[in-house]
Amino acid sequence: MRPILAFSLLLAADPASGQNLLLSPGGSGAAVDNVILQVDNDLFSGSDRDYTSGVRLACGGPLPSEEINGWLRGRLRRLLGEEGSYPLFERLAGFPEWNEPEYGWGTSLSQLLFTPSNHLTPVPPPGERPYAAWLGVEISVLARDEVSLSSATLSLGVTGEWALGEVTQDFIHHEISHSPYFNGWDSQMPEEVTLNLHLDHKRRLCFLDDWRAGDFGVDGYYEFGGAAGNLRTAAYAGALLRAGWNLRGTYAVPRLELGSFSNQYFRGASGANGPFSAYLLAGLRGSAVLHDITLDGPLFSSHAYTVNSKPWVGEVTFGAGVALWSVELVFSRTIRTDEFEGQRSNHGYGSMQLRWTGDF
Repeated sequence: MRPILAFSLLLAADPASGQNLLLSPGGSGAAVDNVILQVDNDLFSGSDRDYTSGVRLACGGPLPSEEINGWLRGRLRRLLGEEGSYPLFERLAGFPEWNEPEYGWGTSLSQLLFTPSNHLTPVPPPGERPYAAWLGVEISVLARDEVSLSSATLSLGVTGEWALGEVTQDFIHHEISHSPYFNGWDSQMPEEVTLNLHLDHKRRLCFLDDWRAGDFGVDGYYEFGGAAGNLRTAAYAGALLRAGWNLRGTYAVPRLELGSFSNQYFRGASGANGPFSAYLLAGLRGSAVLHDITLDGPLFSSHAYTVNSKPWVGEVTFGAGVALWSVELVFSRTIRTDEFEGQRSNHGYGSMQLRWTGDF
């Protein structure tokens, strides 16, 4: 655990201000307005293989505009697409020059686990995923207006034994699920420090504003983005729709996504008319993958048990959510196409998100 704590402090240090960006991400003017616990696990879908577990604890809040220009925050801001960003990102994000966006911050601690389906063999059998684990921290800044949301996130983490995959899985299988132990963790991806930059953009589907009948409504957004680094290098595009009663202006997508988290995607989004809300959700996403350390192996060392990641991966997500006052709970199921050459069957997993919204 000591390596990830050291990396957390390194990521958090702001040499210009001396502030800790994780403990006080926006300086003295920042606030926390949401705390999120996300859990992905294929036990929810009746299997125990491939992407078998993901856990994230995240928080975030508004960031006053005068606090956005710290050493790390200022560099991430150049990637958000609002005025003053790099020209390419300004064209992609499309924030109008006359509309000053509002800013936010987020930070998280996440762990991801991957295993084959055969728990008895000391090495992954042909056609099955290698053992891998990742443990890391993220810090994010975002800009949003009434239509658009852009976020830039820096993640720093570790793979191999430092990521505590075997310890976590053994605890869950012994204390919670009473499942068999997996015998192949000695063959997992080796230790490597990962550094990744994640860029995400979402745009509200404004034409859905007319699809309302009393307290029943439909809303959604389309999205695109990418990641670059030795953890994962990929690009994606997708969309999500919600339909339900008394929809809130906040969104909660329970599938764990590194580099993308915020309690409110769009400024001024209409809130619920009462304390209770219920809805269904469905989404699609397609990804172009260049490198995935959990499949292709580390960039800076060799490993015997790797597979070749597929360049194109698609997935569908569907689920339901309920909210009461400041608490929201969402369950979903994600089904993903084959992620590597020779994969015997595609994979699905279940997800849960629990979120508290308010002033902390």
